[in-house]
Amino acid sequence: MDIVREIDDVMLVDRFLKDLAEVLEINYEKLTTDYPLNEDNWSSLSVVSTIAIVNEHFGVLVDGKALGKCCTFGEVCNLVALKKRSG
Repeated sequence: MDIVREIDDVMLVDRFLKDLAEVLEINYEKLTTDYPLNEDNWSSLSVVSTIAIVNEHFGVLVDGKALGKCCTFGEVCNLVALKKRSG
């Protein structure tokens, strides 16, 4: 996970994973890069909640449309890492 590797603060990453797992209604230990996001767990509410979580933890605002197109948790991490790098 790019964003996880780029952030040195383990506590911050842990909180991010736990908050996102809560949105997806899963155990955070299941969040691997290939964890699928689909109609069962990736609704418009999930996307909006994820935007808020990313902003809270990493201080960046990701595009909702791009986030909604993510099909795996790894794609979400890559999107956040890209946004964080670009400012």
